[in-house]
Amino acid sequence: MHTAALLLVLLTAPPPAAEGDPLAAANRAFADQDWARAAELYRSVVRAQPDQASSWARLGRSLLQAGRPREALAALERAEQLGFFPPLMRYQRALAHARLGEKDAALALLRPLVTEEFGPPPGFPAVDADPAVAGDPRFKELAAKFAALAAPCARPASPWRELDFWIGSWDVYDRSGNRVGQSRIERILGDCVVLENWKGTVEGKSWNTWNAARKQWEQSWVDSSATPIFFTGRLESGAMVYHSDQPRADGKPYQRRLSFTPLSGHRVRQFSEGTADGGKTWSTEYDLIYVPAGAPFSAL
Repeated sequence: MHTAALLLVLLTAPPPAAEGDPLAAANRAFADQDWARAAELYRSVVRAQPDQASSWARLGRSLLQAGRPREALAALERAEQLGFFPPLMRYQRALAHARLGEKDAALALLRPLVTEEFGPPPGFPAVDADPAVAGDPRFKELAAKFAALAAPCARPASPWRELDFWIGSWDVYDRSGNRVGQSRIERILGDCVVLENWKGTVEGKSWNTWNAARKQWEQSWVDSSATPIFFTGRLESGAMVYHSDQPRADGKPYQRRLSFTPLSGHRVRQFSEGTADGGKTWSTEYDLIYVPAGAPFSAL
């Protein structure tokens, strides 16, 4: 589980505690968003267990939600000192300062978080949500930046949107106009994955995503004939071009070049070719035209 997902679990679904344990009661109040009672109960927990970082974090959030930002600041600072997701603790401290009208203190915490590309998880207010700062353009600008960082794949100009031209429900034809299959291409997981759902002589799916660390697209294809293939690629002159050097089932070397090219009339060409001699000669594997489901076929 990645850090962002783990963080959301820890902050929205506190770990179980034994019945009768004060932590169990605090967790229930937190889950029920009974913020005043949660704050009271977590205060008791941290008195008994002063090094329990997650309880300090939940105490801080409960106090902030209960309208007690000054008290929240101390609890959030303690959670940060104990190493509990410092960027999120600083973000919430900034929210507390904003609620108190302490704009400079809030901005001093928020601006470095943007530089660090911290994206607040779901359920936390925008930095310009409090009436004390809602009219301040500096907070409005930061709120927009945090929103983009929290959902990087949803930004229209982000690399994750480079395959948008393939999204849709399609009838798929060979170059002679014979329908060979149907495909539904959809964005999932916060628009971070392009999922292909193919139905033809076999059924298959591919998982396509931009790998920001490697600066490349990656596709994992698997079908009902048990022939998975892994590709890497990037956008070239408007077309998505994938490559694979996966050997054949007999172990002999083989390379593939797979391209998706947007065409006029809201169509897409999918062209696959392979080589068994290191690229000296290439042979066509298939050449397909995607047209919107129900629309007539039109050749190149």
